Amino acid sequence: MKITIKLIGRYKDITGKQELLFDILSGDTLWHAVDEFIKRYPVFEKDKQFMIVTKNNMFTNLNEKIKEGDNLTIAPPVVSGG
Repeated sequence: MKITIKLIGRYKDITGKQELLFDILSGDTLWHAVDEFIKRYPVFEKDKQFMIVTKNNMFTNLNEKIKEGDNLTIAPPVVSGG
């Protein structure tokens, strides 16, 4: 099953890609998509627990299953200075 993952911020800058097309299995969750992203770009491993992930432009639980045609967005963690 194919899904589109849109990259935001430094993820887009470092990878040089605005979107990625992933082939995942039926029943996979958002965590699976994050894991696949990390496999392709291990430089982002340290961000894994803090990434901002949306499904079809909505924040959701990372254990939610992905359906064909879903659009995901992965953004780096937000850090506020003080």
